[in-house]
Amino acid sequence: MTVPEALLERLQLPSAAAYVRVRRDYQAFVSRIKARRRLRLGPDAALLFEDDETVRAQILEVLHVEGRSASRLARVVADYACLLPSPGELRATLFIDGVDRELGRRIGAAACARAGLVVHAGSVVLVSAPAEGEAAVADPAAHDACVHYLALRRDATISSDAPLWGVRLALAQPIDAPIDEPLRGALLAELDTRRPARTTPSSNLTQEIFPWPFSSSDPSPTSRAPR
Repeated sequence: MTVPEALLERLQLPSAAAYVRVRRDYQAFVSRIKARRRLRLGPDAALLFEDDETVRAQILEVLHVEGRSASRLARVVADYACLLPSPGELRATLFIDGVDRELGRRIGAAACARAGLVVHAGSVVLVSAPAEGEAAVADPAAHDACVHYLALRRDATISSDAPLWGVRLALAQPIDAPIDEPLRGALLAELDTRRPARTTPSSNLTQEIFPWPFSSSDPSPTSRAPR
């Protein structure tokens, strides 16, 4: 198995040595991104809206723990490529925590069913389905897993009653969770089909310098070695 060139270009994975040098700072950087893109669905589940950076971070950490070889790189990228969103859609990971097995199964089943998990995005409505890829749940009936990878795509058959941003998880008593303004802005941009899929900006730095898009307010990725 080999990694398609388009995926490698999009992910721009650094070398293992470069990642080790900046791992602590980079993990802190990604933690801040995840905090802004995570939405609690009541006390029992959380939804993380994935983007290139969160997927890249997951791949890098798995490779760091398991070791990197050509075959393992190809496998890990294949596992998580299903979480890379395309223009006009969202990808998300649903985490089920702190619940009994039966409630967890019902949450998973609802999220993986059409219209079981709905994102009301103003005049646009998206519904969830299992993300298609190596990391997706192999058996659609196996809803008692604690993690589910979801694709959220437009659905014209469900009307949006109000220009409201929020997520509804359909259970016996539906769970509604509002999306705050910063996350709303990010997701709105990602739903713009005219906008190409985001990639790490090209850099004239070598791969060894680790060209992450840290903002001026973020710590320099080469400021200190991880401990």
